[in-house]
Amino acid sequence: MQSKPAVQVGLGGFDRLSREAHQLWIDSSRMVSRRVDALRTHASWLQELLVWGAALLVPLTFALAYVLSRLILRPVRQIDHAIHHLGDGRFDQPVTVSGPRDIKYLGERLDWTRRRLQELDTGKQRFLRDMSHDLKTPLTTLLEGVSLLDEQVLGMLNAEQASLMRILAASGRQLQERIEQLLQYSRLQGQFASLNLKMLDLSQLIDQSIKSLTPAIAGRGLHVDRHLTRAAMWGDEAKLRQVVDNLLSNAIKYAPRGSTLHVAVSLAEGWVVLRLVDEGPGIAGEDRAHLFEPFYRGKPPQEGLVRGSGLGLAIVQEYVQAHRGRVSLDVPREGEGAVFVVELPPDLREEGAE
Repeated sequence: MQSKPAVQVGLGGFDRLSREAHQLWIDSSRMVSRRVDALRTHASWLQELLVWGAALLVPLTFALAYVLSRLILRPVRQIDHAIHHLGDGRFDQPVTVSGPRDIKYLGERLDWTRRRLQELDTGKQRFLRDMSHDLKTPLTTLLEGVSLLDEQVLGMLNAEQASLMRILAASGRQLQERIEQLLQYSRLQGQFASLNLKMLDLSQLIDQSIKSLTPAIAGRGLHVDRHLTRAAMWGDEAKLRQVVDNLLSNAIKYAPRGSTLHVAVSLAEGWVVLRLVDEGPGIAGEDRAHLFEPFYRGKPPQEGLVRGSGLGLAIVQEYVQAHRGRVSLDVPREGEGAVFVVELPPDLREEGAE
């Protein structure tokens, strides 16, 4: 009878413990829920921050790229522009480069190179002027004396003496022509900016050149086959005429007697194209790589020596390049000899603007 209160006390303690545990679980759940809510709030804030950061990063990246391009690409363009001027022989324009210290130093060294090239060019021009006077003056006197003897102004000459005078006169004129070619080639190097541009028709220029060379063409019994399309272009008439004259003269020298010269002008892929073909022996493989080098003379044809200064084709290349064009040897077809191809831009002013 006395054990019942003990049992009641034990059950009451268990109920209390259960209520405390349940309350503890509720408090813990609430604490975890608040913590989770706080973490969610923080995560949402971080997510918004990342979105805004990414949105700001794109314009910042473009802004940084623009700044870097201004700091680096602009001086690089200035250096490239200065190099083009030096390549064109314009030594009178100082090189000014802005930007980081290393690039500015590179610009200073480039300007030193410009000044040095200007000094060398001035010295070369002075030498050419002096050489022109020292060589041409006595040669002119010599030719005048030979001419007087050949015309028998100072007395009658026998047949042998007259023949010798004609040989001396021809050799003197040949020497004079080569001196002029040498001086011309030396003056034109690097003078890309000295072109006297005008609108002209290359086909008409070729007709004029052929007409002026008619005696040489007839002397070798040659025929000229023309396929000339009207080709209006901007160019220096005197220099392009020199290009045509040199190429035709070269073809006349090497073409077999009685053969045909083929001259064609066409428009192809934005270029004015001149194609000149003879029926000669062609260009030997070992000569093709050096043909446009100054003073280089290839193997003469079998029917006789063809003497030259080796500057005619070098002058052609210089003048064609001055017009931002190209000159090359094409692969000959059956029955063809040497095939020269000149490609010129129709509007040199657009080429120069680039």
